[in-house]
Amino acid sequence: MKLSNQHKKDRWPLVNSYFNKLDDLATPYQSMSIETSFGDTHIVLIGPSDKPPLVLLHEAQSNAALMIEAFKGLLQDFQIYAIDLLGEANLSAQFSLRKTDESYAQWMFELLTRMNIEKGTLVGLGEGGFIAWKSLSFLKNRIVRAFLIDPTWIIAREDSPKEEDYPLITAEEANCIATPLYIIAGEAYPDFSGRKLLAYARTIFPSLQETLLLETTAVTTTTQGYERITNFIKDQF
Repeated sequence: MKLSNQHKKDRWPLVNSYFNKLDDLATPYQSMSIETSFGDTHIVLIGPSDKPPLVLLHEAQSNAALMIEAFKGLLQDFQIYAIDLLGEANLSAQFSLRKTDESYAQWMFELLTRMNIEKGTLVGLGEGGFIAWKSLSFLKNRIVRAFLIDPTWIIAREDSPKEEDYPLITAEEANCIATPLYIIAGEAYPDFSGRKLLAYARTIFPSLQETLLLETTAVTTTTQGYERITNFIKDQF
């Protein structure tokens, strides 16, 4: 169903900016809210309906409109389902799921089922990358490939919260992922080494296909970074 008028009114400042960004793309889109057992989830559907389905999961403190804006170079080649993560600055329900159990995986399974997505591609940035790898063992028959961009909780960061709240991926979890993986990382954060992340990923993910290391402190700091990732994604089809 569409986002209700009351919902828009209650959160007008956010909603106004959100939909202005989408309108600026000059591409037809649908705004919808899907009811799940974990809370109502807002989704933007954009792009040609005859193209392969691609699911976007944004980073923390962000939203689907910003993710679409960043990866607008994909709009002509995919039918994009951009999901507003729960508990973030967006139009989905404002509470987060537990990261230590399978809640995110079950949430993603519900969403893909409701959206009738089969043989889709998953693109997760930062926190969205964490949700992607947490979900892949549940989505074996629905996701044909996944791109993890600076995914969190594969290697530790110096400023990371307690591991009991944000547990790092285990070798067992990584081994359960059969979906072809592609991982992109920025070369050097002050507290996070993209080079180290990619090296470690090669040792634990049996389904890892290719990696991309960008010479920047974060993959999304420049338009050029987004463009390189966009081209990298297209090259895998």
